[in-house]
Amino acid sequence: IVDRFFNASSQNDADVDLADPAGWHGGDLQGIRQKLPYLKELGMTQIWLSPVFSAASEKFFGNAAFHGYWTYDLNTIDKHFGTAEDLRALAEEAQKYGIGIILDLVVNHVGYGSPLVEQKPDWFHPALTIEDWNDPVQLTDRQVHGLPDLNQDNPAVYDYLLGAAQKWLSIPNVTGYRLDAVKHVKLDFWKKFNATLADNHPNRMLLGEYFDGDPRKVDEVHKNGRFTHLFDFPLAFALRDVFCGHSTLDYLANILPNDRLYADPQKMVTFIDNHDMPRFISTCGGDLDAMRRAINVMMSLRGVPSVYYGSEVPLEGAEEPYNRADMVFEHAQLFDDIKQALARRSAYPVLRFGKTGTIHFEPDFLVIGRDHGAQKALILVSEAASAKNYVLPDGNWFDADTKVSLSGTIDVAPKSVRVLVTNDATIKKDLITNTTRNVTFRFPNDGFNYALVGSSPELGQWDPARAPRPQNGSLSLDLPSQSVIAYKPVRIAPDGAIIWPDGPNNAVFTEKDHAVDVHW
Repeated sequence: IVDRFFNASSQNDADVDLADPAGWHGGDLQGIRQKLPYLKELGMTQIWLSPVFSAASEKFFGNAAFHGYWTYDLNTIDKHFGTAEDLRALAEEAQKYGIGIILDLVVNHVGYGSPLVEQKPDWFHPALTIEDWNDPVQLTDRQVHGLPDLNQDNPAVYDYLLGAAQKWLSIPNVTGYRLDAVKHVKLDFWKKFNATLADNHPNRMLLGEYFDGDPRKVDEVHKNGRFTHLFDFPLAFALRDVFCGHSTLDYLANILPNDRLYADPQKMVTFIDNHDMPRFISTCGGDLDAMRRAINVMMSLRGVPSVYYGSEVPLEGAEEPYNRADMVFEHAQLFDDIKQALARRSAYPVLRFGKTGTIHFEPDFLVIGRDHGAQKALILVSEAASAKNYVLPDGNWFDADTKVSLSGTIDVAPKSVRVLVTNDATIKKDLITNTTRNVTFRFPNDGFNYALVGSSPELGQWDPARAPRPQNGSLSLDLPSQSVIAYKPVRIAPDGAIIWPDGPNNAVFTEKDHAVDVHW
């Protein structure tokens, strides 16, 4: 968040009020430019800036537009952040460090009090608020939090948005856009808009923010909206559930097999923190070690990892605007952890590109396998209260950080994440098999009608309408091997009503063909 990162110029500080957590705090483009050495050392290769375009100077509802999402004019830079020349200078200097600049583009709405509402009233949908968040028409044609909602079907609006987008992509080393509020703009717009940008500006990142935990929906938007990348909200929710919500490890493991639902899982941008969520450390009640474990897991999985500024401190903040606090550069407790995890990721391609599967599963101990040719990796995740013994697969394994060689049975420390790697080309057998296993679910003979609902497409992905039903008290399914599938039996009443059981999800590990007794 540009306003909260670093203040290098006093020339744009006229209305700075550091005592007001919802006011302007003076961060600017020159400040980010000055901190490029810091970001390079941390391991960043791209900087995603909050929107830097012109917005209101006055407050609305007690809040300033410091975050940038209440834009007025996408063709000009807001005076609080600097000038177009400052943006060019930042992009030019960042290129010397091997760092690209990603801008944040808001096409769904304009800010409160925008002159455009009176100047061009035909540019906007009627001033109606979303009442039904499950209604797709309301989601795209009504206002989010009362912000004037642009009508992208109007050719003049489309031309304005496209023109502004292309203007800033003409700056060398502006490497793409993070595209805001994808859910609130029609998919037809995104398809046309992104395709045009991709044709006119090849190899730019078009990163969509589609705030949803359903992999099917995420992939549909990714493909049909012509985005190059999408944020991985399903994984983020799982990491927060496990490491902050004290959910068992199946809540993380059951996300992994859903990579098969993505056209390209490598184009998912992973994260544990962002500006619209409570800070991770606040959600975790200050548990620094839990945050370390979440970072190390995220950095060992496929996709493109994203670090929210201040996670390396870590900054606190359970709600807005406190989750958008001023950056602190001293005594960053997790700086070395993030730096090391990124260096490890860079050193071992298997952590970036490898196939993924679950090698071992217990509710408090998970071993994730990665497979990339001769290079293989094991991510040992323990949430157990005491040490675990684990028998390593065949191979010349070593700790990815310490380089210590390991074999046979090893002790895994409680509450830890450890990454092991082997480059043993003599191992001809793949770690990840990509086969299926047959699992038979045996239901109670209690006179009720059931369906089996769960995390995989074979179980309807939590939708009872798509979930399979047992025949004669049993259900046999071919499920992806080396996977943990979460499930629940639901009862179907005579009138068709769905009755969900109390308690946490159940989990089945598909390491072999076997039968499972289903309990209500």
